[in-house]
Amino acid sequence: MCPDGSLSKAEINQQPQVWQETLETTDTRRGEIERFLTNSACSQAIFYGGGSSYYLAESAASTFQKLTGVSSRAVPSSELIFFPESILSKKGKTVLFPISRSGETTETIQATKSTKERFDAVSFGISCHPHSKLLENVDFSLALPESAEESVVMTKSYTSMLLALQRVAATYGGDEVAFRKLEELPQEGREILKKAPLLAEEILKDRNWNHFVFLGGGPLYGLASEAMLKMKEMALENSEVFHPLEYRHGPKSVAEEGSLITLLGSSTALEKEAILTEELRGLGAKIFAMAPEEEFATKLDHQLTLASTLGDHLRGILYLPCLQMLSLERALLKGLNPDEPRNLDQVVKLEDES
Repeated sequence: MCPDGSLSKAEINQQPQVWQETLETTDTRRGEIERFLTNSACSQAIFYGGGSSYYLAESAASTFQKLTGVSSRAVPSSELIFFPESILSKKGKTVLFPISRSGETTETIQATKSTKERFDAVSFGISCHPHSKLLENVDFSLALPESAEESVVMTKSYTSMLLALQRVAATYGGDEVAFRKLEELPQEGREILKKAPLLAEEILKDRNWNHFVFLGGGPLYGLASEAMLKMKEMALENSEVFHPLEYRHGPKSVAEEGSLITLLGSSTALEKEAILTEELRGLGAKIFAMAPEEEFATKLDHQLTLASTLGDHLRGILYLPCLQMLSLERALLKGLNPDEPRNLDQVVKLEDES
């Protein structure tokens, strides 16, 4: 691997092109996807994975329920293995959405097999590797080989698989407007990536950060969680994630100078989120807000405006390239190599895999 993070940086910058290829794949397979999900006639959907794939599942489930009306939930794969009765209902049929970049994650494969044995369920698997063990054990598979990565830390695979699942949701929900609006994302992503390096440099001028917080609500919570994880994985930083207004209920006690609080702003709750950021600045924290509106309602320390007409459930992947770059640059400033994160491997396999 490259010693300077250039591999991870290259994969972050490749995202708009990979998103375009993902759009083409989901367009080509649209009819198959619609037939499979329509024939499944499911009353609930469960999205699951491990690590980044679980956080991806959280955003995907939120969008799927919004666009289809099907009750949807996200859980870690391990929870589905050990506590399925607290997750699944035996009344009605379930569609399972296992998510795994490698398609070889032990927990996700086991969760799929055990759930199908015990419940009335069909499975729709998504991975970057078409010949993986996961995709060999599902009823319908969607492979995105263009988003496969060499690096350990997920970047382009996360956003591409989320985009694909958004298109799946729009397909099954019969939402032609949403299906086509998602085609705007590659160009919008290119514009963000032009700004991301300079913005990261500006934010990281202050090297005294000792506490990173990421806030996001609704479909943005899974994305905020992923941003939190990137800061841990790449830069080994103390990072946390919360729903925005939940941060008032105890966690704000540790907000102070040295805290960088990043808000993934929503159109739905932006007014209340703006009030929160003002309150947190009063405690000494610095605020970086990413929001769809041109003018935020209060003063910010750093801001990125998302020039997108897509709603909260569709524009999610636009938040991540800049946050991925922020984590990568923080790692480099600390003398760390984000291409070789400490204690991590690209695929998590358990010794007792069967």
